[in-house]
Amino acid sequence: MQRSTRNARSNSGDRSLVPPTKTSKLAHGVGMEDEASPRPPAPSDSLVSGASSGASIPVPGAPVLDVACGDQSLSFPPHSSRPNFGPEATEKSSDPTDIQKLIDQSLEAHGETLIRTTKSFCRQVTSDICGKLEQRIAGVERGVDDLGVAVDGIKKGQVDLATKMEALSRQMEGLSASRSSPNLRPWAGAEQPTDLPPPSRTNYVTVSGFWREPNPCILLVNVHDRIDVSAKNMESAVVPLLEDANIDPAKVQIRGDQLDSRFDITFPDPQSCRQFFSSLLLGRGQYKKTEVISPSGESVQFYFNPDKNAATVRREIQAKQLANVLAPLVADAKLTVRKNTGSVIYRKSELAAVVVESDTVTKVGWNRPLAATLHLNTEEIEAAFVVESGGLSFS
Repeated sequence: MQRSTRNARSNSGDRSLVPPTKTSKLAHGVGMEDEASPRPPAPSDSLVSGASSGASIPVPGAPVLDVACGDQSLSFPPHSSRPNFGPEATEKSSDPTDIQKLIDQSLEAHGETLIRTTKSFCRQVTSDICGKLEQRIAGVERGVDDLGVAVDGIKKGQVDLATKMEALSRQMEGLSASRSSPNLRPWAGAEQPTDLPPPSRTNYVTVSGFWREPNPCILLVNVHDRIDVSAKNMESAVVPLLEDANIDPAKVQIRGDQLDSRFDITFPDPQSCRQFFSSLLLGRGQYKKTEVISPSGESVQFYFNPDKNAATVRREIQAKQLANVLAPLVADAKLTVRKNTGSVIYRKSELAAVVVESDTVTKVGWNRPLAATLHLNTEEIEAAFVVESGGLSFS
């Protein structure tokens, strides 16, 4: 019984669907139609025609195509009753007046919601921007504070630098005097004269030139072996040295005879004189090459020395003479002479020193402990020194 009923339904369904004789189309993705088949009959007025014929959905004013699916059938309108989505419909819907009406209607219906949404969005964006601006302003303020601290540190450093420069200037002024001035440094165990009058530092007419104050702005030039050279050649040899020391040659005066072995160079101030004299030393006992052309066309070496008074010259000469007397007695080490103090050095220690008391009196100061260690007879050495130096008094 069930099998016969299913067959009856199958046969009924086959009768309701007419197979197409030509190409079938899918209309709106729902139903199918056959353009070559005749139109189906007009639909009834009722929505439901009965269980045997199936259900149909009518479209007013249009024929209906019934499709039976089991117990129900669906009705679809033909081409003439479907919505028009062609170019005509598109051109009609793109009328500016209709678009403006749609926009106005949308604004009337949703204007308040749009305003609220826009205000909320603007508040959110403004809040985010203000937060970022506040962070950047805070960073700038911190940078300004750090800059203020740095400026205060720079000002403090400038004050400290000015103080140090002032102290350095005072030290430079103290060093402006010639290094060869007779300022002897005492050492332990050395005999110091008690009745030695302090030398005069004022260049009065009544003061002997033996104790005159050396000029800190003058350097003395001596040519080797006292060979006479022209003043023009000497100037040509000195000018490159001045330029190398960053000193303007136009501010320096070179005095001497047209043909002489001794010249005086006068600087504008003690600082430039000391700067030039220091630039001659290369280090480790090495000096710049100082040579001048002699009248015979040969290169002759010349030397620079600070200005010296007669007492300084005598101390330097007699210190060399004292070293000559002591050399045979201490043959185990080489003796050296320190010219600026008139001292004789034995293995980096001062053994003796020449003390010039006046233009006629010179004494020898001893490092007694070191002399006793070397088993030196100081009285015999002083007697030998009298003969070596020309018979000056040592009383």
